[in-house]
Amino acid sequence: MDNIVCGWISDVLYNNRIVGWLLDPSSTSPRDAVVEINGFAIDVLCNEKRHNPKNYKTHINNGFSVLIDEKVYAHLNSKNIIKLIDKSTNSEIAKSVIKIDLDSLKKQIFNDDSIFGEVKTESDSGVLEKKKVIGKLNSKFNNLKISGWLASTDADAKEPRKALLKFPNGMSFTVKTNKFRKDLVSKGINGNSGFVFDIPLDLIAQLPETFEVSLWDKKLNKLIDKVKYSNQPVFTPRNFDEYLKYSMVMPIAYAPFSENYKRCFAFMENVAARLANHNSSTLVSVIMPVYNREKVVRESIMSVLAQTYQNFELIIVDDGSTDNTVSVIESIKDNRIVLLKNRKNKGCSYSRNLAVSKSKGEYIFYLDSDNTWDNRYLKVMVGAFETLPKASALYCGQYLFKKNSDQCYAVRFASFNKSLLENRNYIDMNCFGHTRKSYDAIGGFDASLRRLVDYDLILRLANAFEIYSVPVILSNYYYDKADNTITSTEILHNLQSEKYQSFNLNKKPEEELKVSAVIPNHETIDDLEECINSLISAGCSEIIVVDNNSSEDCIRRLEILEKNKKIKLIKNNCNYGFTYAVNQGMHLADVNNDILLVNNDSVYTGNSIYAMKKAAYSLDNVGLIVPRQVLYEDNESITIHVPYANKKNKCDVNLSIRHFNIDSVPLFSNGKNVKLNFAPFFSVYIRRDIYSLVGDLDAEHGRHYRSDRIYCDVIRHLWRLNIFYVEDSVVYHKLQKSTAQLKSNKDEYEKIFVKNSWTSEEMEQEAFTKKHWEF
Repeated sequence: MDNIVCGWISDVLYNNRIVGWLLDPSSTSPRDAVVEINGFAIDVLCNEKRHNPKNYKTHINNGFSVLIDEKVYAHLNSKNIIKLIDKSTNSEIAKSVIKIDLDSLKKQIFNDDSIFGEVKTESDSGVLEKKKVIGKLNSKFNNLKISGWLASTDADAKEPRKALLKFPNGMSFTVKTNKFRKDLVSKGINGNSGFVFDIPLDLIAQLPETFEVSLWDKKLNKLIDKVKYSNQPVFTPRNFDEYLKYSMVMPIAYAPFSENYKRCFAFMENVAARLANHNSSTLVSVIMPVYNREKVVRESIMSVLAQTYQNFELIIVDDGSTDNTVSVIESIKDNRIVLLKNRKNKGCSYSRNLAVSKSKGEYIFYLDSDNTWDNRYLKVMVGAFETLPKASALYCGQYLFKKNSDQCYAVRFASFNKSLLENRNYIDMNCFGHTRKSYDAIGGFDASLRRLVDYDLILRLANAFEIYSVPVILSNYYYDKADNTITSTEILHNLQSEKYQSFNLNKKPEEELKVSAVIPNHETIDDLEECINSLISAGCSEIIVVDNNSSEDCIRRLEILEKNKKIKLIKNNCNYGFTYAVNQGMHLADVNNDILLVNNDSVYTGNSIYAMKKAAYSLDNVGLIVPRQVLYEDNESITIHVPYANKKNKCDVNLSIRHFNIDSVPLFSNGKNVKLNFAPFFSVYIRRDIYSLVGDLDAEHGRHYRSDRIYCDVIRHLWRLNIFYVEDSVVYHKLQKSTAQLKSNKDEYEKIFVKNSWTSEEMEQEAFTKKHWEF
C-alpha cells in the first residue's frame, strides 16, 4: 500500500450531508481538507469516526461530513460537481457528481420539515452522518399514549433532551426523554432517550378523527418528526356486557361511534323505556343555581318543564346576578317554579344548600343553567329509584357537547367504580340524584370549597351510602356553553387529596383474625419489614416469610424478626421462584387459619384483611377474595390498567383493561363485590376449606408466574367457584421491587422470570416433567 494521501467522497446525500474520508496511510493524524461544491469551497477537518470501513481500518477517525445548509444551498444545481482537496498539498484527491432534487431539499432546509427517523451509515466510505438531534414518533396511537424517542448524536451528551409535542389545536406539551429503549442501543443511540406521553382526555375530545402530532427538540426549536394518528377508541366492546365492564376503567366513548357502540346505546334506550314504565307520583325537587346566565338559562328551564314526569318542583337560586338573568326567569310562568334570590354572590354551595332547605321532594336532582335534560330524564330516574330500593343515590350517562354544537363528541357513562371515582371524577351533577335522607346525613354541600363542590358531595355520599349506575343516556352536558363556567376537568386533581382516598383505611379489625400471611421474598428487606408491620396492625395472626436465597444481610434481619416472634421463616438455599415458595409457606401455616398470599412490597391498611375475610364468609360460592391493588402516584403502570385514571393520584389497578379481568357487571351496579375472571396474586385471601379443596399452586408449570392464572382458572372452571374483588379492602403496592432485584442477577432472571422454567436437575428432584409445549 503506497504511503500517499488518499480519500473518497460520496455521490449521494446522506440526510442532507456530503460525507467522505481523507487520510495519510503513514499517519493517523486528522488532515485538513477543502470540499468544493460547484466551486464553492468549504474547509473541513477530517476527524470524524468512520463506521465499518472497508479499507485503511486503522484510520477509523479520518472521516468528514458537510451539512447542506442555507449558505451551501445557494450554490447547488440539479447536477453538482463535488471535489475533495487535500489542503496541505493542494491536491485533488477525489471527485463525484451528486444529483439533487432542489425543491425537496429546499423544503427540508427552509421549512424545517426534515424527518430524521434513524441514523444512517454510508455504505462505501463507512462515515456516519451526524445530526445534532434525531428522533422519531411511533406510528401507532395505543391506549391514549404517544411514544417515541429523541436523542443527541453527540456521544458525550448525558442529559436527556426535552421534547415538545405539538397538536393541531395549538396545544403543546413538554416531555422528558429518559425511558430506556433497547432498539436504540443497537443503532448506536443513547438507549435512555425514549418517552411515553399520556394524552389528556380533554385534549382527545378536541381532536378531529385524524390528527397530526409533531415532535420538536425544545432547546433547538427544530422539527424532528411528525405523524398522523387516527383518533379512534382505545377499545370497542363487542356487546353490552363488555361495554359495562370496560366502562369501569374508561367511562368515555368518543364519536364517531362504531356500530358496536351504537348497538350498546340502542339497548340503553330500551332500558330507559322499561324504567319509565311506572306509576310513581313521588315529589321530586330540581335544584338550579344560576349566576349571570341570561343567554342560556331559558333553555335549561324549559328542558325541566318539558319533562314527562310532572310531579316536580323547580327551585332556582339566583346568586346575585348582575345581568338580566332574573328577568328571563320571571318571564317564564309556571307555578312549579320557585325563585330565590341572594342579595350578593355567595357561591354555588350556599345556593344549592339554600334551595334544598326550601325543597319538599323525596328525590333531589340538579340541573345547571347551561345544561339540559332529555324529556324522559325524571321519569326514568324516578323509575330507577323505585327499582333499586337500596340506592341512596344514582346517576346515568351523558352526551358531551362542545359549546353550542348540536352534535355530541362523546358519551360519558361508567358502571359504578368507587376506586376510580376517588382517583378521578366521572359523575356529573347534571345526571345525578339522591334521596333527602342521604343529603341530610352528610350535611349537604361544603360551602368552604370554591371549586368542585359537586365532586366533594359525590365522594362523601359514596363513602356513606350506596350509589348505583343507571345505564341510560338522558343528560346533555355542554363544555363552556356559558362564559363564566367554572367546572374544568383540568383542575380535578386539586380536590383529590388524601382525605378522599383514605376512607376507613385506619379502622382497626373488628374481631380476631385467624389468618396466616404467606410472603415469598428475594433480596427485599426494608419494604418487607413495612409490609410485616402493616399486616400485624391489620390483625394478621401468623406471618410466614419464605426467603429465596437472599443475601446474608437480608437473612440476618429476617432472623431477628423470627427471633422476636414477628414471623416464621423458611430459608431456601436457591431461588425457587414465587410459586414454589408460596406452596412452602401454605404447608407451614396453622391448619386452623385461612391463608393470605402477600407480595413483599405491599402495605395493608387497618381494616383491609377483615374486609376480605368478611366477604369470604358472606358472599355466595366464594373461591378467592382480592382487595384493591393501589399503586402510588406517578406510576407508569396506572394508565396501562386504567386508561381514564389520573396518574398524579393513587389508583387501584385490580380492575384492569390490560387483564380485561372483570367477569360480569350487573345492569344496575353499586360497584361492590365485582366478579373477576383473574386477579394477579399480589394479595389473595383463601379460606382454609377452599385451600383444602383446591390445593397448592401449580409450581411445575409456572415457577415464578403463570401460576396465578392457572389457579384462577382451576377455581372457576374445575370447582365452579367465584373470584370477588372487594372495594372496601385497600392494599397499597410498590410494584415489582423483587423483580427489580432479580434483574441484577442475569442468569437467575433469565431462568426464573424470562423462561419461567426449571433446570433438568431441579425437575428430576421435584419429579416434574417437561411438556411438549414448553419451548
